[in-house]
Amino acid sequence: MNKAKNNSMVIDAQKSHVLALCGGLLSAICLLTSIAGPQGSWWPLFVGYFSHLPLFIIGLGFGVYPIIIAGGVAVLAVSVGIGVAGGPVLQTGLSFFLLNTLPVVFLVRQALLNRSESSKQVAWYPSGYLLAWLAVFAIILQLVMKVFSADFDITGLNNADSIAGALNNLANSSPETRKIAAILKTLLPYMPGIMTASWMLMLIINAAIGQSVLRIMDRNIRQVAWTDNIELPNFLLLTLAVSGVLAISLGGDLIGILASNIAIILAIPFFLKGLATVHILCAKQKHGPLMLGPFYIFIIFFPWTILFITILGIFEPWLKLSARFTKADKK
Repeated sequence: MNKAKNNSMVIDAQKSHVLALCGGLLSAICLLTSIAGPQGSWWPLFVGYFSHLPLFIIGLGFGVYPIIIAGGVAVLAVSVGIGVAGGPVLQTGLSFFLLNTLPVVFLVRQALLNRSESSKQVAWYPSGYLLAWLAVFAIILQLVMKVFSADFDITGLNNADSIAGALNNLANSSPETRKIAAILKTLLPYMPGIMTASWMLMLIINAAIGQSVLRIMDRNIRQVAWTDNIELPNFLLLTLAVSGVLAISLGGDLIGILASNIAIILAIPFFLKGLATVHILCAKQKHGPLMLGPFYIFIIFFPWTILFITILGIFEPWLKLSARFTKADKK
């Protein structure tokens, strides 16, 4: 009996290692497709957005060690692929490690932490803390990239002088182009924060999709969704408030711009908490789930609603809308 059990464990370990290898290669293929795909086509960039997905599926489905293997394989495959194409191997490999492998391994490791409670239920690492540490990680990563090299910048926009020159050339074009150039010039100082925030959102979207796929396959290790019971730590709100005050008071100064970018990054967890609140409210309505589709379409066409959703996430601990609707539903 013990021998059969040991053989089964060996087979499962071998299977997870093979799948980790495949997941790492698939992640690398997604990124290399976005780099080497046809110029002007939308689909290579779209494929590149999901380079995190295979890694999340391996990590959340098979554990920390397989995700480390998958991440290592992905970094190696990306480096080899870029080397064959004659590109910058070290820069691309390190960028992929910092932007893809490292955050996924860290989030998976934290997400799988759990403890058994007296009620024989498993308490998983809080989703709010996962989002908070992701924001902290993104800020540190952005600062490190900005200090050491413009080539490793998460946005590719550290070379502000060349971008400003390109925008000035656009300003000499048609009236419509001049309007676009003026908007881009206004947003340019805040693009590091905006692009980092979009990177965070894609990371979270990939994690959510990966967990949904694993739930369908009955391979999901973490038994609670990332959006369940988002309770953000107090330090996050305090840091956001300080960043906001500095951004408003210092304006266009270097510290003010830096604070603005940090505030944009720190706002993402509160935006997601606001979205989770909307999901809970819709779930309590008769036709609530059908309202989510139009709701997201509305956000796409009217991005300013993101601000109101973020404000909802900030004040939800005091409003307690989710708790009120949950209690009303129980009654």
